[in-house]
Amino acid sequence: MGAALFGIVIIIPLVGLIGSVIIRGGVSFANKCLPKPDPRGPRVTRYDDDDDEFGDEYDYDDWAEYDRPKGRRKPPPGAIPEPGLGHAMGITYVLAIAQAIVSFVAQAVARDIDDLAPAVMLIAIAIALQFVISAGIHAGMLPTAFGRACLVVVFECLIVVVIVIAVGAPLYVLLGK
Repeated sequence: MGAALFGIVIIIPLVGLIGSVIIRGGVSFANKCLPKPDPRGPRVTRYDDDDDEFGDEYDYDDWAEYDRPKGRRKPPPGAIPEPGLGHAMGITYVLAIAQAIVSFVAQAVARDIDDLAPAVMLIAIAIALQFVISAGIHAGMLPTAFGRACLVVVFECLIVVVIVIAVGAPLYVLLGK
């Protein structure tokens, strides 16, 4: 009873918090790789053949010199909006459930296979399937395209590798194998 309570009160929120930081980091790194739009916006050229009160001297680009009103910071066009902490934790829990289901099924099937090569192939397919499912969940829960969600998942994997190396290497040295 005590272990279940500890898991519900401490472990589940801690896993959600760590996962949300990794998701937000993956989105941040992915946004740095995406092409930057022109900060001035699209150029508007006015071609008018009829005579109006503005004539040819009126140019829409003159408005770029004025300050824009301050407000809530919006992501640049084309960028993936970074989720809030609670939303990122929700994404983490949905990912954990989906990946646990795929892992459970793949491992159950792999245990019944006597030969090593098909079992390894099945696990490799399960990993690729988990990647596609993760990208699909990101694309569904973040307002972004599937290709950009794939980029976020790649950066999340890289962040996890760096964390494992940064934590695992000192533990390996300290514990002596």
